[in-house]
Amino acid sequence: MFGTIRKQFLIQWRGWLWTLLIIFGGALSGIALHYFIILTDHETVSYIALGTVMACIVAVFLGGAMIVSQFIIYFDAEVSMGCTRSRFMVSVCAVDFLFMILYAAAAALINFTENALDRILYPGMSCEINLLPYLLKWGIPAAAFLCILCIFMGVLILRYGKKAFWVLWILWMLGCVGIPQIMEAAGEAPNSLFGRIGRACAGIMNNTSIHTMIILGVLVCALSLGITWKLIRKQQVTM
Repeated sequence: MFGTIRKQFLIQWRGWLWTLLIIFGGALSGIALHYFIILTDHETVSYIALGTVMACIVAVFLGGAMIVSQFIIYFDAEVSMGCTRSRFMVSVCAVDFLFMILYAAAAALINFTENALDRILYPGMSCEINLLPYLLKWGIPAAAFLCILCIFMGVLILRYGKKAFWVLWILWMLGCVGIPQIMEAAGEAPNSLFGRIGRACAGIMNNTSIHTMIILGVLVCALSLGITWKLIRKQQVTM
């Protein structure tokens, strides 16, 4: 099994490395953008680690896309060359998780560096939120959750093709467009439809303990892994 994981790593590491470089590039662009905003807005009294935020966004979007696309691409190639489905599944999960942990560590390192830089650039301002404790505490669980969820999406697309792709794409776009609107409406128009939905969601989140959320996350991961393995066992090689 270790040999299979090693081969999987050698196959994938270049793509993951390029994504890591893009993450650092996103961080630099975020730091530069934030400096420009502070420089032009003289009423600003606090700052945020925008470089870290940009790095996390890039890591989630590109890292997730890498997991989904590589799962789809390499399944047919590796299984057709004699790799068993169980070995493929374990090796892919291990390598994806390894690199997502690397991305989480990179985000923590970026935030540590950015915090030190911001204290030099903006000595008279306060930091709105210190992201480092959250990255250190939740980086690995978030990496595991994202890996399992993206592998689940990959096997759905592999099994059901364009139908699953477009359903997932629609859900993704609804989340990207709808969630910010709901959050904005909850604060600016609480009596509107989106505002009421936002206040209801906020109430549920506030009344749900962190332990309950962790249990729900574990259940979602376990269910996703179970369905993924069931679909993989029946998936035919098409090449």
